[in-house]
Amino acid sequence: MTTTILVVDDEPEIVNIIAEYLRRYIDDLEVVSALDGEAALEKISELKKQGRLPQMTLMDLKMPVMDGISCTEKLTEQGVENVHILTAYVDRDLISKAVAVGAKGLLMKSEGLRTVAAKVAEMIRLMRPPS
Repeated sequence: MTTTILVVDDEPEIVNIIAEYLRRYIDDLEVVSALDGEAALEKISELKKQGRLPQMTLMDLKMPVMDGISCTEKLTEQGVENVHILTAYVDRDLISKAVAVGAKGLLMKSEGLRTVAAKVAEMIRLMRPPS
């Protein structure tokens, strides 16, 4: 079964690095990326037309066009589950707002993207039914 992860971050380098690390930890992986919240909504629309949604979304908070909180709210309204905030900022108000609109967790960029990818891979393994 292919695992689809949506990575939303306005820094292409972050998207590319996290995607590379995720591919090391998760077999049969599709990484869908967006550089802002509006582009993420377009990607979700495309995926929905194909009859699928990502198993997990990694969402940056501070982005141009549409921030991570607004995007998380719109994604959860569309049935997207498992949105996890991926941020360099520890702002309790922003984190509280993200959780209030549907974010399920927080991953810190400062932990290192390899560590973040390992944590995401473990969460994906726990979500999969035993074979």
